[in-house]
Amino acid sequence: MRCIVKSIADRITNNTANDTAYIGEMPTGGVEITRTYAERGKATATVHYVDESGNTLQPDTATDPIYIGSNYDVSSAEAVTSITTEAGIIYDFSHDDTAANGTAYTGEMPEGGVEITRTYAEREKATATVHFVDEDGNELQTDLVSEPIYIGSEYDVSEAEDVTTITVTGVIYDFVNDDTAPNGTAYSEKMPE
Repeated sequence: MRCIVKSIADRITNNTANDTAYIGEMPTGGVEITRTYAERGKATATVHYVDESGNTLQPDTATDPIYIGSNYDVSSAEAVTSITTEAGIIYDFSHDDTAANGTAYTGEMPEGGVEITRTYAEREKATATVHFVDEDGNELQTDLVSEPIYIGSEYDVSEAEDVTTITVTGVIYDFVNDDTAPNGTAYSEKMPE
């Protein structure tokens, strides 16, 4: 009788007493072989979400522990392109460390598991500004400037539309027009990129 053995050396212990083998001539009294197996190790694939200083922005994405050599998939983390913290700070994806540490979002689970760190940078901010000028471009009153607002977020300086007349040193100026249409801007919309 022949036996073909496929094994993972560090996972199987062969106990062959008295130098018996799997293939050979049957001795008097027969052959007894005990094969001992150890459960294959498990590991996790974990994705960390941090800012440029290494501070955690949101909870990790992690697989349940799976057997070494099994396929893992944390590719859903790649869809996280921006994170808004509880404090309202918006971060956009900057880079990950997959190339630097030889990992991937999918693959075969190695010994020790997989750790991926995705780094996010705070989104740039801008202001919306309304200038109040006469027909020669001279300032009539202080600009109305919004607080700094994240690019792509809503801004609103529509209160400027309520200013229909301005009086400066006894001279009354009436609103004539604005440049929202020619500039493609409005008093209230998303902050352009």
